[in-house]
Amino acid sequence: MHRVTRPLPPPTLVAALASVIALVAALLTIAGTAAATGPPGGSTGTCDPTHNTCGVGTGGVTHTRGNSGGSDPCADFPGAFAGEEPPLISQACADELHGQACQALITDTTDGLGRPPAQWTLIEVQTTNIALAAQGCPPVVTAVELADRAYKTIRFPTPSGSRSPPQTLLYKGFPFTYVNLWTYYWTTPGTWKTLTATASAAGFTATVTARPTQLIFDPGDGSSTQSCPGPGRPWRDADGNNAPSSGACGYQYGRVTGSPITSTQSIVWKITWTGTGGAAGEIPQLVTSTSGQLNVMQIETVVTR
Repeated sequence: MHRVTRPLPPPTLVAALASVIALVAALLTIAGTAAATGPPGGSTGTCDPTHNTCGVGTGGVTHTRGNSGGSDPCADFPGAFAGEEPPLISQACADELHGQACQALITDTTDGLGRPPAQWTLIEVQTTNIALAAQGCPPVVTAVELADRAYKTIRFPTPSGSRSPPQTLLYKGFPFTYVNLWTYYWTTPGTWKTLTATASAAGFTATVTARPTQLIFDPGDGSSTQSCPGPGRPWRDADGNNAPSSGACGYQYGRVTGSPITSTQSIVWKITWTGTGGAAGEIPQLVTSTSGQLNVMQIETVVTR
């Protein structure tokens, strides 16, 4: 049988497993949980070559030495777990040992947190992934972590900042409105729509849904912000100077401004997600905004005789 033999790449298995133990303890401290304990009998990451099983990592993962019918890449290397300087082994066996050490870290973290990975919080997943990366292990995949991935791919639009009178009408280089008249504000339909994104990996899937819930208008004159449950709508001739109705949003400026002021429109987004196995949650709400300057002017009345 052709075999590629090489030493297990440094650090040695014992040193690597010692690092795993230290990282697990640090991980569980960050997550606010008690540190995981080793398996019954106090496995240390090494073993006695005269026995048939050897502990790998603090989670009690074991490996039976000897012929396993060809399915065990370490079957022909009975000393693979013993000593501070491991013997020459095949690359397949080295990969097997590394995989067992990675699984031991995940198992110990799961035991310490008292919940399976599918129920971990995002910070617990991220902290575990840092510990895994330090050992060259692949990241753990859960629905909550995939929800975070999906969320980061969404491009949230800013409101259009539309107002009436329209911003295309300028006075001394700035848009304007009139004192004591209703200034309508709205955002265009393309900026007010439900957004979704999905991410999948390793049999897990998560879908994020973001819905606009409020259009907020900060008039910029020092008064409180105005909130509208929908996107608003443009002013129509039939509206005259009546209070906004039929889905319209508006504000009345109470005084003339001597110089341009800055008004701001904002969309508030409610963000939820669902995932494999009935997992679900919320992501903190997001606000996107658009600002622009305008003058508030006095209406001039011309009387003819």
